[in-house]
Amino acid sequence: LPATVTLDAFSTEIGRQVSLLVETPIQPVRIQTASGPADQYAYQAPLNTSAAGTEVAAITQVLIVAPGRGYVLTFGTAPARAATDAPVFARIASSFALTP
Repeated sequence: LPATVTLDAFSTEIGRQVSLLVETPIQPVRIQTASGPADQYAYQAPLNTSAAGTEVAAITQVLIVAPGRGYVLTFGTAPARAATDAPVFARIASSFALTP
């Protein structure tokens, strides 16, 4: 990323791209990680379509920006497990630390 890109700008662009995939606007939640503030998106997205229907995944993405770098932590699970797995994803995301 260019050094001037902020978390807000990075998050807006990623959110726009995800909204195209899921065909609805989604809003981030600002969270705190060991590396500082991050934006978290949680949504369900289609994986593939077959004669049996469309498979869907519950996706959680955490966006972190450091000068000149952007990181996207992506977690996926079955929609039926989303509530069960969310605390694990949150612990992993909150402990994510960038090292020099």
